[in-house]
Amino acid sequence: AASIGNSAMIIYVYLAHLSSIEWHRFGTFRTVPEGQSTSLRDYIRLWELDPAFDHLRLFTFSEAMLENIGLYLFVGTPVALVLLALEFDRIQWLSCLVRE
Repeated sequence: AASIGNSAMIIYVYLAHLSSIEWHRFGTFRTVPEGQSTSLRDYIRLWELDPAFDHLRLFTFSEAMLENIGLYLFVGTPVALVLLALEFDRIQWLSCLVRE
């Protein structure tokens, strides 16, 4: 149940993040020096990956997690504690098996 709750929270956090993106501006940079391209395709075609990756960082889970850090911590902390306890019990069980 803990893993399902955690998975549901991760999916919600990422979908909420994706829904907040201004999709009509996808592929363009917000601020660029005058004379430079505003198209993501141009940067990729010219193999200028630093500005391309900088723009695509909006689609990482890290960005989504930071926007919803309160929810992430509220759900993720208890789930992490449950999984840690379960893993500790599993390790103890395996250690007993190895000793026998």
